[in-house]
Amino acid sequence: MIEYFYLFSYKLFAFFIRTLPASWLDKIIRALARFAYFASAKRRNVIHANLKVCFPKMKEKEKKAIGIHSYQNLLHGIAGFIKRERQSKEEILQNIHFENREILDNLLRNGEKVILITAHFGVWEILPSAIALGFDIPLSTVGRELDSKLMQTYLKKGREQVGVELINKRGALKGMIKAMGEGRILGLLVDQSIPKNLSVAVTLFGKKVTQTPSVSILARKFKAKIIPIYITSHDFKNHTITCYPPIMIDESLSKEEDIKRLNQAQADILEKVIKERPDEWFWSHKRFKVYDKEIYNA
Repeated sequence: MIEYFYLFSYKLFAFFIRTLPASWLDKIIRALARFAYFASAKRRNVIHANLKVCFPKMKEKEKKAIGIHSYQNLLHGIAGFIKRERQSKEEILQNIHFENREILDNLLRNGEKVILITAHFGVWEILPSAIALGFDIPLSTVGRELDSKLMQTYLKKGREQVGVELINKRGALKGMIKAMGEGRILGLLVDQSIPKNLSVAVTLFGKKVTQTPSVSILARKFKAKIIPIYITSHDFKNHTITCYPPIMIDESLSKEEDIKRLNQAQADILEKVIKERPDEWFWSHKRFKVYDKEIYNA
C-alpha cells in the first residue's frame, strides 16, 4: 500500500510542477530551498564546514547564499526531471548550450571508448538526458535504486525513454563492464565520499579524501578516454554543458601508479570547477569525513 502512496504523491507533485506558471514555480522552489537550508541545523553545519575547508576566508553571508543555492539546484533538478517526461527531444535541448562539444564529438567519431565523469554540480539531473539526446549516444549511468520498487520502475522508464540505462550501484562494476563491452558510453558521479577499503586516496582542497577507482580501472581495461563534463546555469532555465580535455591513461606506468594519477586528475578538475562556480556544487555531502571527521564535529 505504501508503494502506491509514494507513486500517488509523486504524480500529485508532478501535476503541480507541470501546471504551475514558471514564475510561481521559481518562487516556490526558492522558498523551499530556504526552508531546507534553515530546517536542518545538522545539514546546514555540514555545508558550512565544507565551505570553511574549501574557502577559509569566505564570509558567513556568502556561505548562507551558496547553501540555499545548492538546494535550488537540487529542486530544479527534480522539477526538470518531471517536465522532461513529456517533452520532445527538441524541447529538452532548446535551453542547453554545449561548450567544447567538439572534444567529445571527435572521440565518438573516431570510435574511441569514453567514460564521462561529473559531480553533483549545477542542475546535474539534466545531464544524462541532455548528453544522450544531444550527442545521440547510448548512455549508461550508475545510481542507488529507490526503496520503493514501484517508484524505481517508474523513474527507470523515464530515463530509458531518452536512451539512458540505469545501473544499480550495488554490484555496479559488473554492469559497467557489460555496458562498455556493448559499446555504450558510461557516465558517473565521482564527488562523494566512499569507504576507505573501496577507494583510492586523493587530495581535494589540500585535504586527503576517498574517491572511487572504478573510472580509472575501467579506463585502463578498455583503453578509454575520461572526459570531465559539468553543467552550469545562471538562471535555472538556460544551461551550459562544458566538456573538458580528456584524461588519458599512461600505459608506461604500473596499473597502481596510473590509477592513482588518473584519480588525482579527476579530483583536480573537480576542484577547478568548484573554485570557478562554488555556488553550483551540492555542499551537503560529508566529502572530507573519512580522513578528517572532526571537521563535522564543531
